[in-house]
Amino acid sequence: MDKKLIVDIVIVLSALGVSISVFFLLKQLFAKLFARAPDLQIQINKNLKKRLSYGPKQKELAKLGIMYRLNDYDLTPGRYAIIKLIVSAVLVLLDILLFGTNPLYIVIAAILGYFLLDFYYKHENKSDNDEIERDINRVYIVLNVSLNSNIYIVDALVQAAEVARCDRLKKELMILSQNLSQKSILAEEAIQTFSNHFDSSTIRSFCNLLRAYFLYGDTDSYSKDLVNSVANSAKAQAIKDQNDMENKGQALTMAFFVIIIFAVVYIIISSISSMGSIF
Repeated sequence: MDKKLIVDIVIVLSALGVSISVFFLLKQLFAKLFARAPDLQIQINKNLKKRLSYGPKQKELAKLGIMYRLNDYDLTPGRYAIIKLIVSAVLVLLDILLFGTNPLYIVIAAILGYFLLDFYYKHENKSDNDEIERDINRVYIVLNVSLNSNIYIVDALVQAAEVARCDRLKKELMILSQNLSQKSILAEEAIQTFSNHFDSSTIRSFCNLLRAYFLYGDTDSYSKDLVNSVANSAKAQAIKDQNDMENKGQALTMAFFVIIIFAVVYIIISSISSMGSIF
């Protein structure tokens, strides 16, 4: 193996190890900073409030599943901003270790590092929504069977959570059932809290059905709504799956033709080069 390649690999691994160590050191540093100066986070949140972005921003943290993934349902915009700054600092340090102190690279690394978590969580939220689309039929069916068997709605939601394959939906359904079981929390408040933890039209429709259940007070009308919802959801999922298959087929076909074109161009260039060397 080339000595230069070995040296490059050692440098990259060393930089990665240093970056991880620095990340945990910075994490401990900020933890101590908050313990000694709690007013810092309060001040950040106040500044966000002044810009009228605190409320919407905190709702976004819930809807995108950021609170769920960080396992912190009291997450504030200030604390999330500091987490992003830590990631940005680690990426800047990694950039300096790998590419030196080029100001342009440092600025790019800082910006990318700060918004990296946003891109990641938005991607994960989209994946969750796709899983929820596939899960919702099972949830509807279990609820329908349970409620028609005179099972209490709280227990029915627990059973629905058990069949859900999306971990986020499973956990939120369990939290919803716990909130509904508490007499101090109104049903509408519990349902709205559940809805606020998702950015999904499927979940909003599901919450409307739950509201209808508490409005009707019986399962007859609710069951009819559930049957219609299952049928509509299954139809929508079938259309979505068909569109996904068509899109994947088109992408594969396009990729195939691109590869062929590149191969033909490569052969032509190679042939011309060979002819040039002969002459």
